[in-house]
Amino acid sequence: MSLVCKLHEAEQPLPDIIASHQLCFSGLYKQCKKSPDSFVNFQFQWYQYCSAFLLSSQYALSEINLTDPDAYQISEARTLWLGFCEENGSPVPESNPIMMTISSAIYHCLLDHVSTFQSGSLENTNPTVQEGDDVYYRFGGAAISDMLHLRYKQIKACRDDQRDILSQEISLLHCINSKDKTNIPQYLSYRDRGYMYFPDAAFLPFIRELDTLVTEIVNLDGLKQEGENLIKVAHDKVKSQEKLVHVFREALATRSLNVEATYSDEAIQNVYSTFTRKICNTRIQEFLSATKQHFATKKGLASTVDVNLRTTLLAYHAKLESNLGLND
Repeated sequence: MSLVCKLHEAEQPLPDIIASHQLCFSGLYKQCKKSPDSFVNFQFQWYQYCSAFLLSSQYALSEINLTDPDAYQISEARTLWLGFCEENGSPVPESNPIMMTISSAIYHCLLDHVSTFQSGSLENTNPTVQEGDDVYYRFGGAAISDMLHLRYKQIKACRDDQRDILSQEISLLHCINSKDKTNIPQYLSYRDRGYMYFPDAAFLPFIRELDTLVTEIVNLDGLKQEGENLIKVAHDKVKSQEKLVHVFREALATRSLNVEATYSDEAIQNVYSTFTRKICNTRIQEFLSATKQHFATKKGLASTVDVNLRTTLLAYHAKLESNLGLND
């Protein structure tokens, strides 16, 4: 019987190992949250702690400079793991990768729990926020950042007749952006040092509806059917949905009084079109990146460097049953 099966069937030490990881995670999370680069610092500290499982049994945690109180929890988990390996006659060097995999799984589960807990608490205070909306905060924030950066650059050298429109567009983007970050998922706010952009929760229904439209086309079935025309078809579908414009304007109205009197139709349309296109492109890019990785994996490549997506899409569209294997 393999060591993993024995660990699964045994009453101990897995529950205690998980508990030790949880206490260590909680301590590090609270400690690193106060630092400027909180999330980066937290990740660094966590992986330094978990590297203890790579040490040979004769080494102490002090060998990798782990002497603070939270290190005790990992030390306990390591002691339990080493004892379990010894009892089952499993060499520690060969068994340590198993423990590293377990540590990684616990880490991701705890991080997901933090994000889910934060999102769950927000749903009670803001009905527009739903489970899974964290991706829309990312998409919307990236679009706002890019659009503001470009317009601030353009307004410095634009003609006088363009300045008013650009000023209105900048003001509109600040309406879309939310200064109140209480609705932001915990794992995103953890990365924020005060200058990240996030869409106001009022715009989440709009972004959600837009993304739903895009994903109806941008998927494996759409790729098989449309081939290299996939991107154009997705954008055309979004442009044909007049309802989206109304949803966008309704969201805008909740953020700014007298929208129609304050902003020109041209400014609103410019912001709507660009904002929509950028979110659409972000979703498409995520799908294409995943597809490239899929192709690379099928070809036995470690990365997507040598994968030309356009060529691959054309080849796939011409021969759906090729050895690229999207049907798998």
